[in-house]
Parts: sequence; structure tokens; C-alpha cells
Amino acid sequence: MDTVVSALEKLQSAQMSVGVISHVPELRARLPRKLIVEPAEPGGRGSRVRLETF
Repeated sequence: MDTVVSALEKLQSAQMSVGVISHVPELRARLPRKLIVEPAEPGGRGSRVRLETF
């Protein structure tokens, strides 16, 4: 886990953007920004997207 997060941080410091789709709670907890996609409701509103920063 430390190797993955360190590699992502190095890419970010090199002014690159990286997207991660993860079901691993430990990885999600260590990422500073999250793009949260909430699915559409049947017969209701469409999908919602929000940005969380920590």
C-alpha cells in the first residue's frame, strides 16, 4: 500500500493527474481528493458528481 501511495504522490508532484478507482478502504482513505459519483435514481434525478478534498 505504501509503495502505491508513494508512486501516486510522486506523479502528482511531477504535475500529473492520476485517477484511481478503488474498492480498497485503506487506499481511498489515503488519497487527498475524491470524485464521488452517486448513481441516478430510477425515475428520478440523474447521476450526481461531487469533489471531496481533505
